[in-house]
Amino acid sequence: MNSTIDTAELVQSIKQLIYTLATPRPVIPADKQLWDAAACAEYLGVSSQHFMQRIAVSPDFPRAINIATGTSRNRRWKVAEIMRWADARQEKKRA
Repeated sequence: MNSTIDTAELVQSIKQLIYTLATPRPVIPADKQLWDAAACAEYLGVSSQHFMQRIAVSPDFPRAINIATGTSRNRRWKVAEIMRWADARQEKKRA
């Protein structure tokens, strides 16, 4: 196996990487973003299993949006609602 790197290919790859990193990506405001269960769990600092079994089913937790993709159902939550819910819980603990 030849482990030498073609300099021209390396330069081209670096140029492409620079272009990709320099291209601005649209910023989606928090009130328009959706998170899946894993992202919600990560934000709240719990496991995905704990999130789905304990938190997502809580009556005061924001309702999920069901996004049907073929035969599966993908639940998503509005980021702004999750953040407000977490902030409100934190305020209750302080009181």
